[in-house]
Amino acid sequence: MLRISSLHLFLEVPDSPIPSFMEKKIIYLTLVIMMVFGACTPSGDSESDKVEFDTANFGNYVTNHYKDRAEGYDWSVVMVEAEGDGAKIQIKSRNDKKRPSCSMNAKASVKDKNTLVVKVDETEILFSFQGQEMEILTAKDENRINLMRYCSGGGSIADVYKKLVANLDDTQLNGPH
Repeated sequence: MLRISSLHLFLEVPDSPIPSFMEKKIIYLTLVIMMVFGACTPSGDSESDKVEFDTANFGNYVTNHYKDRAEGYDWSVVMVEAEGDGAKIQIKSRNDKKRPSCSMNAKASVKDKNTLVVKVDETEILFSFQGQEMEILTAKDENRINLMRYCSGGGSIADVYKKLVANLDDTQLNGPH
C-alpha cells in the first residue's frame, strides 16, 4: 500500500520543474502548428502593403521644344492619367506638318510613390517623377536602346520631361496625319 500511495503522490505533484514526456509532446506539437500556420500567411498581397502612387505626379509632361512649337520645332508630350490601381500613359508628338516622331500607349503599374513601370518583353520602362520633372529610362542600361522603338528617325522616348502647369496646347497633335 505504501507503494501505491507513493505513486499516487508522485502523479499529483503539479509543481514539478521538469516537464513530463506528454507535456513535452504537447509543447512541441503546439510549436509545429504555430510555425506551419505562420508560414502560410500571405506576404506582400495585403491592402496595407500596396504602394500608393503620388497623385500629384499625374498630368502632362513635355519636351524642351514645346516652348518653341510656334517656330516649327518637334516636341512630345507624355500624358499620365490614373487608371485602376496604376496609370494610363500616352506619348504623342506633333503631327500637324509631318508624321508624329514618337508615340506610345501603355498601362503602367506602380513601382513606388514616384515611379511607374511598363513591362515590354524583357524591358522594364521606368517613368520616374521628381518635383516638376519626369524621366523615362529603363531598369537596365543595356535595354535603353529599346526606347527607340517608339520613335521614328532614330529618336527615343528616353528624356527628361517638364510638367505643364498650363493646359496642353494640343492643336499640333491633331493634325492631318
